Amino acid sequence: MPGITGERKLKLTENKLKYYIRINSFDNKMKSWRNGRAARAMHSLPFHVGGTEFEIDIYPNGIDEGHRGQISVFLMNKSDWKVKVEMEVEVGKEKVSGTYEILSQTCSPLNYFAHVDLVKNAMDDYGIIAVSATISLLWGEVTGARNNSEISLKECKAEVEG
Repeated sequence: MPGITGERKLKLTENKLKYYIRINSFDNKMKSWRNGRAARAMHSLPFHVGGTEFEIDIYPNGIDEGHRGQISVFLMNKSDWKVKVEMEVEVGKEKVSGTYEILSQTCSPLNYFAHVDLVKNAMDDYGIIAVSATISLLWGEVTGARNNSEISLKECKAEVEG
């Protein structure tokens, strides 16, 4: 979690969570961090939604050269099974949302926010920025890799009703 100053989560339902991240000196990170290097990404602490482990990854200056001048935010599925999620990412007043199927040990499609918009609408006078992500687990693939004790009756009920 290098670069992330504060994190908290709010469990909304068994299969829905809102994750908050506060990053100090983000204005400096946008200018000085290289893009596209995993070593220069900020990673949230791992968290669980409906028995599936995730983390949020943030690149302050884009995931690659083509996205320099943008912040890249995505959701990483740390579990050993495929999932489908609804996700809304907010950075200040900017929002991006979508529904994604994410394979095991891979990430959602990237969400990009332009630096110029963030400076105007999301960053305070001290260079602090707040990022939040609301994640709803729609379903999780049942595989031999999953421990049966992880699949609760509530999860199965939610999948059937979903």
